[in-house]
Amino acid sequence: MKRKHILIKRATLATAVLASLLAAGLSTWACRRKPDSGAEIRTGKPGFPARVRTGLEVLAARPDPILGKRIGLITNPSGVDSALVSSVEVIRRIPGAKLVALYAPEHGVRGDAQAGEYVPFYFDKQFRLPVFSLYGPSQKPQPGMMKDIDAFMRSFDTSGEDKQLEPEMTREIDTLLFDVQDVGTRVYTYAATMAYAMQNCAENGVAFIVLDRPNPVNGRVLEGPILESPAFSSFIGLYPIPLRFGLTVGEMARLIN
Repeated sequence: MKRKHILIKRATLATAVLASLLAAGLSTWACRRKPDSGAEIRTGKPGFPARVRTGLEVLAARPDPILGKRIGLITNPSGVDSALVSSVEVIRRIPGAKLVALYAPEHGVRGDAQAGEYVPFYFDKQFRLPVFSLYGPSQKPQPGMMKDIDAFMRSFDTSGEDKQLEPEMTREIDTLLFDVQDVGTRVYTYAATMAYAMQNCAENGVAFIVLDRPNPVNGRVLEGPILESPAFSSFIGLYPIPLRFGLTVGEMARLIN
């Protein structure tokens, strides 16, 4: 099957161009469901995919959407290709694309920040790129981080303040990429980070591209209660979706859009 990428049609986020470079789901998902048109599956044994390419690998092979662009990247250590090369390095190796800034979800770009820890702006010496945090607001450890972690996390994660892109963070870019492996449940903060970034891009005319990855707990099963929104919306659950939502982040982006 030929490689493809999908440009999601503009809907409520009218000024954003949301692109989803879709990967197929897990083997059990892929053999029972017709692949999305952006998925790439090369069939081996009947009913089982021999190879799944993530959105990062599809983009590396077909980089047209980012050529000639100034790019920002939301990522962490899960953003790697099948050879474990980071998305930062993969994007930097694409001729004609210029990576100019990194944006850190919870735990930071390098995954070395504790839960609830805010990593202030810094310049990454290895990548030689500015890094903006999308997870705040505390700049030093608070007592609850050490003495009552469970209660602290409940209060911290349900605060949406200082976890969104600020206009000055995106003034020098015209395309923002999202490459983070989600876990398939709404209690992780990565989907909220993606949603807020989408809103900012829509408001500021910045193209937003999701580099999709398989849902590790499969893309077929939905379980758990549906969040009552907006009454109980928070950074660990913004939208009325079940606890186990059965979507990839690219599909989630389409739903949000």
